[in-house]
Amino acid sequence: QHIKAGIFGIESSLRAIHTMMVTLQGPGKELQVDESAFVVGLYQLIHQLQFESDRDEHTLSLVECIETLFLRRVQQQNNRVTAFVLQLANLALHVQPHSALAIISTIRALIHRYKTACDSLFDIEGDMVVGSLSNSSDPLLQDRALLPLWALSQLQFHYHPFLSIFAKKTLAKAPLVPSQRAFQVSNSTCNKTSPERTSKFQI
Repeated sequence: QHIKAGIFGIESSLRAIHTMMVTLQGPGKELQVDESAFVVGLYQLIHQLQFESDRDEHTLSLVECIETLFLRRVQQQNNRVTAFVLQLANLALHVQPHSALAIISTIRALIHRYKTACDSLFDIEGDMVVGSLSNSSDPLLQDRALLPLWALSQLQFHYHPFLSIFAKKTLAKAPLVPSQRAFQVSNSTCNKTSPERTSKFQI
């Protein structure tokens, strides 16, 4: 409730959600606590981050939450996954390149973990409604058929060469190799734009 009410700061909220998810997947598993409140809280935080001036400072904490919730446990519901993918793609448009790389790396991991659920998001040239996600704060209520990965398609034309390449490979559903995990790409490619390094990144 404190997270949803905005009483905590963003970083504190992300840390609280991460701690609770780790606890519920570990020693707190037997408590059988409904995790929906934490999922909704995290979803709302992603949307809120788009309007925060210090959003880049929270990217890796957000990625850690997403990995814990979706990638280190049994699979989530399909519409919940696709709603998070779309929200993350929108956030990637609003952050610095090193943060966007971490976010897109996370999107790629989600796409390959939940392949069937995410296939419909790649119909970039099909019938689509260009705009934002609905006002619902619950990812289970989002209509994944309305918005393909339009935001990600725009990043193909980003001025940062690593980010442009990464967006193109994500839209091509290229597999994610260990060196392209979120924390690695964020730390190793920030402000590195030489042709030699760009060439090495095309794997």
